[in-house]
Amino acid sequence: MDLAAHFRVIAQNWLRILLISIGIAVLVFAASTVRPKKYEAKELLVVTPGATSGGETLTQASSFLAQNYAKYAGTRSVVQNAIRTSGIDLSLAEATDRISASQVGDLGFIEVKATGPSRQAAKRLTRFASSSLIETVKTAQEKAKDDDLAPIATQRQELQQRIDDPSTPESERSAAQAQLEALATSEENIRSRQDDNIGIVSGAIADDGPVSPQPLRDAVLAFVVSLVVVAELTVLIHYTGDRFSRSEDTADITRVTGLPVLAKIPKGSGIELVEAFRVLRTNLMVLEGAGKPHRATRPEGLMSGVAEGLRFVWSLRVVRTLALIDLVVTALYLPMESVLFPKYFSDRHQPGQLGSVLMALSLGGLVGALGYAILAKRLPRRTIMLTAVLTLGVAAAVRSPPAASRGCVTSAIPPV
Repeated sequence: MDLAAHFRVIAQNWLRILLISIGIAVLVFAASTVRPKKYEAKELLVVTPGATSGGETLTQASSFLAQNYAKYAGTRSVVQNAIRTSGIDLSLAEATDRISASQVGDLGFIEVKATGPSRQAAKRLTRFASSSLIETVKTAQEKAKDDDLAPIATQRQELQQRIDDPSTPESERSAAQAQLEALATSEENIRSRQDDNIGIVSGAIADDGPVSPQPLRDAVLAFVVSLVVVAELTVLIHYTGDRFSRSEDTADITRVTGLPVLAKIPKGSGIELVEAFRVLRTNLMVLEGAGKPHRATRPEGLMSGVAEGLRFVWSLRVVRTLALIDLVVTALYLPMESVLFPKYFSDRHQPGQLGSVLMALSLGGLVGALGYAILAKRLPRRTIMLTAVLTLGVAAAVRSPPAASRGCVTSAIPPV
């Protein structure tokens, strides 16, 4: 198939492609419109390192600390503290999904983000998430100091007991006194150690409009993608199907397929339709091989009969295409019905909703089967088949259960 023939098929079916793409865009627009609005607020923090080491510059230290401290925003303690202090009724999974933080640039800035159903809710959650992050970092540094001071206090107590013991020789008492003075110096150095500081550069700011959904953007993207996908599917169906247009000559059809044309059945009713069926009946009566097959031509056994049936299905392009489409659709749908749907509704403790969904799917299949008899009189079967497959794909994408809450990010974070 050359490029000219490719575009010729698209040009012949441009109206069908356009209408299907518009329909998909309208469905996406409607689905996006009914989704709840989500607003986002941001707050900018800056990290000032307490000290640098190993020839590290202040900028490098700030950047490294900002990268590490930004990961604290997703920890359980920070999220729980933000929920408690903000007073917002959220579960831990919902708050974790709404709160995030990331490093901005290489100068030690951290941008804390939070989403909510309104601008006020997003700003409130962002403020308390930032405060919780700052408090958590401060608490972690104080705990690190206490951990460093704990062994010093134990050693100092042991040395003081040795000094106070009258039986301790003078030489050991002098050595213990020297060690005690060294411990006091170490304790003073630890207590005077400068901690890293996180300050607020700009308070929580939320945009006037929601960050999602954006129906117009989603509809435009769906329309553009649908144009390409539907056009290519149209070309694929055209060149894999075994249907011919009425304008093609009977001899050409016989030459391409190797099969005789028995009759051309016109649409509508009247004398032309009756005559066409008369021609079909006559040709079937005189067709070579018509009637009951001879015993010698029958399959010898079950397996040979199955193999012959499979070869027959594979030899006809339209039957082969329908079989492959049915195989793919079944492979995609069965895991959803047998695994995803039961798991989703059982987690939500709504078994009745599972029955409603399965009943709705069954009713939809029944309506589609009954409606085909009406649509087949008004629309080409290829259009019905293409619309049904695309509608099934869109419906499967829309009705898929929402993804689980995001997983935890494993990183080298000091214990909080």
